[in-house]
Amino acid sequence: LNRMELKKIVEKQDPNSSITFLEANNDFNKSYFDKFTVGIYYRLMLPKLLLHLDKIIYSDVDVIFCNDMIEADKIDVNNCWIAGVKDAFNLNKSEKRKKMKYKSLDDHQYLCSGFLLMNLKMLREQDIYNRWVELSKNKSFNYPDQDILNCTCQDRKLSIPLKYSFIPMGEKSYNQCIKDNIYSHQEYEDATNNPINIHYAGRKPWNNTVSLFEIWWKYAAMTPFLDIFLLRHNVPFATFEKKFYLFHFIPFLRTKFMGNKVKYYLFGFIPLLKIKNFT
Repeated sequence: LNRMELKKIVEKQDPNSSITFLEANNDFNKSYFDKFTVGIYYRLMLPKLLLHLDKIIYSDVDVIFCNDMIEADKIDVNNCWIAGVKDAFNLNKSEKRKKMKYKSLDDHQYLCSGFLLMNLKMLREQDIYNRWVELSKNKSFNYPDQDILNCTCQDRKLSIPLKYSFIPMGEKSYNQCIKDNIYSHQEYEDATNNPINIHYAGRKPWNNTVSLFEIWWKYAAMTPFLDIFLLRHNVPFATFEKKFYLFHFIPFLRTKFMGNKVKYYLFGFIPLLKIKNFT
């Protein structure tokens, strides 16, 4: 049912676009998960699942795309296996990683696996896939999929600007990254003023009032999943509106969400008696 709803959303927004669902394979079922699920390895399956493609743009799902991805597609990765944004927020958590055999891993080029350009053709030519499957059984990794990608591609990876996967962690955190020469001040300014992809890694906009949380809620309100989402998560702070139209232009109903309550207004301004409390 959810797959059908997602297809309808895509078709409504752009009739020329479509969504295709892939079934994961079982190659990573014996991998090391720790606090994670097998889902972290889905991105590593792509060279095998997408044999008809030479290159893809991969993204996690906890993101908002703010701009066209054509610019990212133009990035030259012909001589690289992967490209991504530097993950500055896990650089200080790499002591466990440094004790491994991959001691030459350059922390200042440690890429985040949440948004990647993947050169599937070269990855297949190098038979990297089977190496990923074996490495995934290693219990020494802090961030299994991300560490595996960085270790195996360390000499054939490319860092791209922060705006392609901007994590809203606050100005203080990024100032330290700038001080450590991980990002430039201009790169940070470009990411905050014109992000291509906002990645809500770590704290989620439906659990905390993280920076740029209102952008996530703006798009959540455009989906048919909003009501049930609020019911499940008992969101304590959200205040926003959702409008419904007759014939796509006559305002018929306005719903106003305030904390754990939702109020309904007929024709956008006549309050109805029905007030739904989720608690």
